Amino acid sequence: MYAKKMVVLSVSTLMLATTFVSPVVGLSNEVFADEIGTKVDTNASLPDSMLFNKAIANKDFNSSIKISYDGATKISQLVDENQNVLATEISNPVTSEVLAVTRTAKEVIVEKTIKGYNGEYNTQIKHFALAVINENVDVNDTSSISPRYHYTPWRYTNLAVGADLFAFLTDLSLTAVVAFTANVFGITLKAADWLLGYMGAKGLSTGEALASALDTSGNGWIGLYVREMWNDSQTVFYGTQHKTM
Repeated sequence: MYAKKMVVLSVSTLMLATTFVSPVVGLSNEVFADEIGTKVDTNASLPDSMLFNKAIANKDFNSSIKISYDGATKISQLVDENQNVLATEISNPVTSEVLAVTRTAKEVIVEKTIKGYNGEYNTQIKHFALAVINENVDVNDTSSISPRYHYTPWRYTNLAVGADLFAFLTDLSLTAVVAFTANVFGITLKAADWLLGYMGAKGLSTGEALASALDTSGNGWIGLYVREMWNDSQTVFYGTQHKTM
């Protein structure tokens, strides 16, 4: 199969030093957010992500904010009416780190804020812009097939990201990795969780290992593929599944 593959290339890195970042809008996420999990109180005070707050400021009426906790890590996500993730903020008071990601039709933007030895927060921003290449790929395997269902062939979604985007990650919990992956590809948390399991990428301890598991072609690019799942008579649609290559 011959497909046009959109690739995300790492552009420039911007280093900023700041003490505390105020939200761009005077809104508290908790006011209109759904909270899931057990909140772990800490004495650490982390800055809000400017990138995430900008996404909140531009949210439409059909989107909402979901908040969950994985131990001390707080995961805030802006989702659309179909629960596809639009923006994510991951705050870890243990490591004094805030990671945020958003995506547009042209790029994925990652913002990483870490507390320095001087007590100030350093913010690193990376833009991963879309480009186009051509590649011959064979994507139709028979793995993870149940005889009770009918599956359509894997189809390329025309979305790909550079593997260096995932290699940028450090010290994230499994829940945070799922949230990050969902945001990068603009899919639901459930879909991202299945994707990581299908690709054997769950529980990997480093961003480099995660990128390697998702980039099965080894060419430095991670393309997203989708297939539909129906009942055996193809009269009832159950949903979609995703994988990468």
